[in-house]
Amino acid sequence: GSNCIVGPGAAIGDGCEVGDDCVIGANTVLEMGVKIGARSHIHSLVFIARNCEVGADCEIHPHSTIGSDGFGYAQDKEFNHYRVTHFGRVIIEDKVHIGAGVQIDRGTFLDSRIGSGTKIDNHCHFGHNIQIGKNTLITGGMITAGSVTLGSYCVFGGRTTIAGHLTVGDKVHIGGMSGITKTI
Repeated sequence: GSNCIVGPGAAIGDGCEVGDDCVIGANTVLEMGVKIGARSHIHSLVFIARNCEVGADCEIHPHSTIGSDGFGYAQDKEFNHYRVTHFGRVIIEDKVHIGAGVQIDRGTFLDSRIGSGTKIDNHCHFGHNIQIGKNTLITGGMITAGSVTLGSYCVFGGRTTIAGHLTVGDKVHIGGMSGITKTI
């Protein structure tokens, strides 16, 4: 796009699309096929994996990883572990804020998705197949296992942990240091 700033040492892969008025910080990596919407600010030292998408007016702070493979392994009868390749992407909708040191895993087959207007504080981890609704507020240190669905207009206190394959509905508020083991 026009009026973009690309910092020193940034790597932008083949087939990437960067919208107008974007900032791509120093030593950031956009792998092949990444799309960044207009007016988004990708700070220094961010990694965005192949084919992931970031909407318009987003901000991603340093040391965040968008689209790494999830922690997926199959086992045989002898408990040998076999890596499961993740083919999905991460789709970040418009006006999303992602703090420093956040990891969002790509989906196994379908896409992981962060809804528009959602704000994520520092040092959070979201397992593969995460689905987060619109305008949700997530404070520091939250961890989710894989295949979790979080509704829209939720607030999650710091250090919340959510077990895999659960759903939290819309407009739910969770206090800090909570552990969620059942669907809400």
